[in-house]
Amino acid sequence: MRVLASLAVLLTLLATDTAYAEKGTRRFGLIAGANDGGNGRARLRYAGTDATAMSKVLGELGGVDSHDQLLMLDPDRASLQHGFSSIAQRLQAARAEGARVEVFFYYSGHSDEEGLLLGHERFAYGELREALDRLPADVRVAILDSCASGSFTRRKGGIARPAFLVDASSSVRGHAFLTASSADEAAQESDRIQASYFTHHLVSGLRGAADSTGSGKVTLTEAYAYAFRETLAQTERTQGGAQHPAYEMELVGSGDLVMTDLRATSAGLVLEEALSGRVFVRDAAGNLVVEVRKQPAAPVELGLGPGSYSVTLDDGRALFASEVTLAEGKRTTLARSQLRPVGPEATVRRGADEVVDYEEVPFDATIMRIGKPSRPTLNHFGLHLLAGRATRLDGAQVSLGIAWVDEQVDGAQVSMVGNYAGGDLNGAQVSVGANAVDGNATGAQVTVGYNQVEGDMRHVQSAVYANYVGGAVDGVQLAVGGNVSRGEVSGGQFAVGGNYASGPVDGVQAAVGVNLAPAATVRDAEGAPRPADAIAGVHGAQLAVGANVAGGAVNGVQLAVGANVAADGIAGGAQLSVGANVASGEVHGAQLAVGANVAGARVEGAQVAAGLSYAPTVDGFQLSNVNVAGEVDGAQIGLVNVTGGSAGVQLGLVNYADEADVSIGLLSFTRKGRLDLEAWASDVNAVNLSLHTGARYTYGVLTAGFSPGASRKTTGWSAGLGLGTRLETGLSPLDFVNVDLTSNAYFDGTDWNRSLLVLRAGLGWQLSPAVALVVGPTLNLQAEWGDRHDAELSPIRGVELSDTVRLWPGVFAGFQF
Repeated sequence: MRVLASLAVLLTLLATDTAYAEKGTRRFGLIAGANDGGNGRARLRYAGTDATAMSKVLGELGGVDSHDQLLMLDPDRASLQHGFSSIAQRLQAARAEGARVEVFFYYSGHSDEEGLLLGHERFAYGELREALDRLPADVRVAILDSCASGSFTRRKGGIARPAFLVDASSSVRGHAFLTASSADEAAQESDRIQASYFTHHLVSGLRGAADSTGSGKVTLTEAYAYAFRETLAQTERTQGGAQHPAYEMELVGSGDLVMTDLRATSAGLVLEEALSGRVFVRDAAGNLVVEVRKQPAAPVELGLGPGSYSVTLDDGRALFASEVTLAEGKRTTLARSQLRPVGPEATVRRGADEVVDYEEVPFDATIMRIGKPSRPTLNHFGLHLLAGRATRLDGAQVSLGIAWVDEQVDGAQVSMVGNYAGGDLNGAQVSVGANAVDGNATGAQVTVGYNQVEGDMRHVQSAVYANYVGGAVDGVQLAVGGNVSRGEVSGGQFAVGGNYASGPVDGVQAAVGVNLAPAATVRDAEGAPRPADAIAGVHGAQLAVGANVAGGAVNGVQLAVGANVAADGIAGGAQLSVGANVASGEVHGAQLAVGANVAGARVEGAQVAAGLSYAPTVDGFQLSNVNVAGEVDGAQIGLVNVTGGSAGVQLGLVNYADEADVSIGLLSFTRKGRLDLEAWASDVNAVNLSLHTGARYTYGVLTAGFSPGASRKTTGWSAGLGLGTRLETGLSPLDFVNVDLTSNAYFDGTDWNRSLLVLRAGLGWQLSPAVALVVGPTLNLQAEWGDRHDAELSPIRGVELSDTVRLWPGVFAGFQF
């Protein structure tokens, strides 16, 4: 869904206290992290990292000896079952020695509403509860950090309890189950923290961030409250949406369980009272170990092992940093005075060895200057006839020739021929000829000729001929020729010729020619690909008279007189075309075409076309003259409907499905459905034959009958089509009920002069697996034309609705094979 990427943690956790050791208390841990959630789910990146971090904090601060821990990375179902058995044996052995035992189980990985997902296997919540209940422990605590993990606690409901677990004078028995998300939410992980949000903040809390009383110990209540608050705060604006941890607690006893004792480590870091803001602590390898929101007026102690750490403080206005080394057997205090401001990285011009000393030029009225200035200049205003040149510009240049700046432009360049900025442009370039910027441009380029920015462009490019951006566009490109962006487009591209964006488009592409947004790999600040949206396309709209091509997904609208193509799918939007729509991936929304719609994967929404609609899987509906799908969990409506798999509903003249729930049409064929032959007699015809071609709940009827009737001058016969439904009762002797409606043409010899609608309700008794007896009433409606006929179709008198229309009840009986 990540979606998303999701994450699951199941944790049974008790912490240590000196009194526990005296009573012989032992703690055990079963810790698992699984990145693989099976086919169709993005592989997680940090489930193993989460499990390792939890194992480490429990070993360092939670009193869980390494010999009493079982850490499992990417286990399958059998491995996890074996892990529970192994821990249960260890617990039983400890109890036999007279020890009080406490156990935790931690799982990080994928899950859904039914259970944990281990590769292509599922470990159901019911099975998980049974496995936990069977553990011979005095206290069991469980936490799920995974998608829809709230389903695990929702079965019994989470009931708030008073302060619980243990202190030095009491003991607690029962369980506490915590989940990272509610039953219908996704649990999320982050590349920034390289962990899941919930586990990251839970571990930070256990290391001291949650010690609200300053006691040097973190209780379960404190840890959960801290993780809940921080997880919710940091996911409210994420793509996955706000994440609400949940809980179920059934514990008896007094006191509050100590989860971690910060004095259990041989080293520690104390943040002094004067520090205020968000503090980030990284180890020597650069891994984020603790993130804490430090409040003023109270110190915070963090339980960390000996070693070197880097500390960054963000006070909301500026960044500060420091390096600290924690020594064995010593608590180290970090004071405000030890933090240094972190400013922008110092840089010099490429090839320069020292700070450049610019000569300021308030006004330059040189008629002609082509060569490079003899020394670096900083111009404020220049008026030139042919070519004005400066090292930097902080103001404006006006030239009938070329206004040239070797480095940065802060202001405006106005030229009848061309403008050039060797560095960044902050302002505007206006030219009848061409504008060129080697760096980034913020402002506007307006030209009748050509615009070029090698870096990123923010705001507006406008050209009669062409625009080019080597980086991303955050604004608008306007051109009569073409617009090109080699990076992302956040805003719009408008052209009479064509638009091209090599990165994702978050806005609008509009062209009389062609819009092209090919696939792009989206990367984070460190250059690593982001797995959640590794292939990006259009988030907004592509509008073209020619064609639209999106190499990634389309979240918005594609409109074209020619064709629309979404090479990696179209999600949550629409493709509308006079020609054809093609989405090689999934369709979440609508594809509308006069020609044809093609989806390479699932359609969740609608495909509407005057010609053909095709999709491997349809979870919605297809409305076209011809509909073709692999699987249909919804509807296909057209003249011809074909699915090679199963179908929910098909409505058309001709329907075919491998298996179907409902198939309504003149000719409906279902390979795994019903194919029954019925021979029967009624008050109308002496002999009738009917063929039933059916789906699970409906069937089509082809029927024919004749009656030699002595009162008729010629033999009467009929032929008809209809629809019916079948209900399996499961009750003996009444095994099924058939209800069908047929429309029949009735002939006297070769003279077709009557039409007959017949509604039948057949009660069926299965005499053998191959033969059933069917009897029941009918309701007949006859309409005739031409000369009045003396011989009635049935001896049963009915109601004359008019001179040509008669209604009467009838009966039928027969056999079904």
